[in-house]
Amino acid sequence: AVPISVLIDPFGIVFDSGDGSPVAGTRVTLIDVETGAPAIVFGDDGVSAFPSSVVTGTTVTDASGTSYAFPPGDYRFPFVRPGRYRLLVEPPAPYTAPSLSTATELASLRRPDGLPFTIGAGSYGAIFVLSDPAPVRTDIPVDRPGAPLDLRKTASQPVAVPGDGIQYRIVVTNGDATRSTGAITVSDRLPAAMRLKADTVRYNGAQTPYTITDDGSLLSVTLPSLAERANGVLTYLLEVRPDAQPGDTMNRAQARDTRGSISPVADAMVRIARDGIGDRLTIIGRVTDGGCVVDPDSASGIGGVRVMLEDGSYAVTDIDGRYHFEGVLPGTHVVQIDPSSLGASLVPTDCARNARSAGSAISRFVEGQGGVLLRVDFRARSGTNAALGSLVAAKRAAPLSEPQAAGAERDWFSGQTPGIAWLFPDADHNPRTKAVRVSIKHLPGQIVTLFANGKPVEPLSFDGTRQNADASIAVSLWRALELADGKTRFTAEVRDASGALVEQLVRDVHFSANPIRAELLRDRSTLVADGVTRPVIALRLSDRDGRPVHHGLVGEFAVPAPYEPAVAVDAQAARQLSGLERARPVWHVESDDGIAYVELEPTTASGALHVTLPFRDGEVSRAQRIDLWLDPGNRPWTVVGFAAGTVGFNTLKGRLEGLGKDGDHWLSDARLALYAKGRVRGKWLLTLAYDTDKNDDETRFAVGAP
Repeated sequence: AVPISVLIDPFGIVFDSGDGSPVAGTRVTLIDVETGAPAIVFGDDGVSAFPSSVVTGTTVTDASGTSYAFPPGDYRFPFVRPGRYRLLVEPPAPYTAPSLSTATELASLRRPDGLPFTIGAGSYGAIFVLSDPAPVRTDIPVDRPGAPLDLRKTASQPVAVPGDGIQYRIVVTNGDATRSTGAITVSDRLPAAMRLKADTVRYNGAQTPYTITDDGSLLSVTLPSLAERANGVLTYLLEVRPDAQPGDTMNRAQARDTRGSISPVADAMVRIARDGIGDRLTIIGRVTDGGCVVDPDSASGIGGVRVMLEDGSYAVTDIDGRYHFEGVLPGTHVVQIDPSSLGASLVPTDCARNARSAGSAISRFVEGQGGVLLRVDFRARSGTNAALGSLVAAKRAAPLSEPQAAGAERDWFSGQTPGIAWLFPDADHNPRTKAVRVSIKHLPGQIVTLFANGKPVEPLSFDGTRQNADASIAVSLWRALELADGKTRFTAEVRDASGALVEQLVRDVHFSANPIRAELLRDRSTLVADGVTRPVIALRLSDRDGRPVHHGLVGEFAVPAPYEPAVAVDAQAARQLSGLERARPVWHVESDDGIAYVELEPTTASGALHVTLPFRDGEVSRAQRIDLWLDPGNRPWTVVGFAAGTVGFNTLKGRLEGLGKDGDHWLSDARLALYAKGRVRGKWLLTLAYDTDKNDDETRFAVGAP
C-alpha cells in the first residue's frame, strides 16, 4: 500500500436536540458525494482500511486489527482524503434525523466536556468539504418527540353581533417534565364569519409576527421553545364581519413543534346573532327634585344617581338628571334607582302610585317590543336618607391663605419677649414662590445685616425696623428676597451700636418645585368603592432631597380603566357640547406639607388599583406607580328583580300576613314584583305586589322569608 500524503480526521457527537445528551446506537455513514458510495476511510496508521459506517457507543476494528472504542454518542472516521462528503445518520427509534432544530435553538446546549456543540451544514445531512489537514468536528443533533403538547383555547364571549371584537386566548403547555420543546407553530383555522384584526396577535403580552393566508382562513404563529412544564399564552382579536349570518361559528387550533410533538385540536365556539336596532328597545328617563308637587319638566335634575336594570347593567344620571339605556332586549324589565346615590338630604318618593311602581318609590316595571322608546322618571324630595349608610370622608385640613403662608398678616410682637431670635420664616417653612419675607427680632439700637448664601441681600429689600409700644423689642423686616432652586442659606449678623457682633443667626429655606417621588397617606385617603363615595387618594410629594413640594404645584397622573378621574369627568360635564377634547387629569398640592389629593369618580369596582405618576427634575425623568386596594365599603345589598307566572292559592295561602280585598280570589297569569326591604332577626322582609289583569291596579301583601 502507498501512504496518503494528506489525510483529514472528521469526528463529532450525535446528541439529543432537546437536552444535549449523547445518543448511543446511531449509525453514521460517511458518503463520498463524487461517487455517491460510502467513502474510503483509513485507520489511525493512515494505511489500514477503516469502516465507512460506525455505530455510536460501540467498538470498531480496522483492517490491521486495531480496536476503536467510541463513548456513547461519539463517532469518528480517523482519516479520509480531501473532498466533498455528507453524513448519512440513522438514529435509533424514536429519534429522527436530520434535526428540525436550528443552530440558534441549540446554542444553549453543551457537550459532555462543557463546550458548545459545533453545528454546520454537515450536521443536517448537507454536503461539507474536507480540505484542511486539521481534524474537522461536526456534531449531529437528532430529534426525539417529547410528551404531547397541550392546547387550551377560549373565547372572551359566547355570543357576538356583527362589528364585535372577540379575543381568543390559546394556552400552549409543554407536558414533558424532562425536556424542552422545539420551536412551536400554532395553526388556527378561522371561521368565515370573522376576520383577524391587524396587529392584535400577542404572545405573553408582546406583539409577535404571524402569517395569514390571502383568504384570511388560516392563521399561523411561530413561537419559541418552551422549557419543561412551561406554558405560553397566545392571544388575538377576531372581528365579526358585517355580513356574518346568524349561527354557531367554530375555529380550531393545533400546535406542533420542530421535534415532532403534536397537540390535540382545541376549538372555541361563538354564536353570531344579528342585532339590528329595530330588534332592541331604548329606555330613557330623568331623576328630579321637588317631590310630587313640582312639575317634572321644570324641576331640577339630580346628577350622579345610579339607575339599574335587573341584569346588573346601570347608568349614572348627568348634571340634568338624565339617563338612558340603549340596545335593551324586548320584554319585561325592572328599572330601579339606588337610593343611597341620592345623597344625604334627599329620599325617593312614589308619585306614580300604580302597578308599574308596585308601591315602590325606587323601581318601575317597563315592557316593550323592538324599536320602542320607553320613558321612566323618578322623583325625590327633601328628607334624611336612611339608605345612605356610614360613609368615610377624606380628612383634609384647610390650607393657609396666601397672605398667611407668606407671613403678611402676622403680628410680630404678639407673645414676644425681649431678645434675639429668628421670627420668620420658620425652620420648616415651605415657600410657595421663589421669594420670601424675613423677620428678625432684636433689641432696640442693634443693627441686623442679612446675607443670602454668603452675599449681602439687596438694600432695596429692607422693609425697615419696627418697635413695640414700650420700645423693648425691635423687629427688622426684609421683603421679596429671591430664593434659589433647592436650599438658600440666610445668615443674620446682629451688631450693637458700636458695630461689635452680638449674635449670628442662620436659617435654611428650601424651595421645592420639582417632585420626584410620592408617598401614599392611607390615613388621609378614602379607599372605598361603594358606587357613591368618590375614592380619594392622598399623596405626599417630595423632591430629590426628601422635602415636600410647595402648595399650588400641579402634575399629571393616570389610572387604568374602569376607574375614572373625577376632575376629568367634572371638566367634561362642564364643557358638554363645546367640542373640546378631554383635558388630562392632574393632581394639585393643597397644603404646605406637599399633600395632593387624587379623586376618582364613584365606582363599584373594588380591588387592586394603581396610580401612575410621571415626574421630571431637570434631565431626570421617572414614573412612579402607587399600588393600593379599594374596599367595597359598608353598603347595603341592592336587589333588582321581577317574576311573572301563576299565583297558586295552595302555595301562598299559608304564608300570608296581610291580604287585600281580592285575597279570596286568586287569579292566574298575574304580574308580580318582589322587593327586599331589609333583614330583621335573620329574615328578609319582602313585599310582593301583583297586578291580575295588567290594568295598573294593584294588590299588595307581605311575605316573610328566611
